[in-house]
Amino acid sequence: MTAETSPQVSLFGKVTNLASKNFKLSQNAPFLIKNDNADEVILEVMPRHGTAFVSTKFAPGWNPEIVTEIKKASAKGDLLWGF
Repeated sequence: MTAETSPQVSLFGKVTNLASKNFKLSQNAPFLIKNDNADEVILEVMPRHGTAFVSTKFAPGWNPEIVTEIKKASAKGDLLWGF
């Protein structure tokens, strides 16, 4: 099974409300994460075909990990989702 996402992101938006709840797209759609900060951030994410959250370091810019959810966190700064 392949995930419907590409490193050439054509649709994206802001990750919102992460301080108060988990973030996911409708219908559990897979997405990439862009760290729009100057420093790395560590997030707990659900891999596309995973069954448990994994703590992962995200460098500034678009990252290659395909995920379906970001766990509620106190991460500060700006994150974007895209596919």
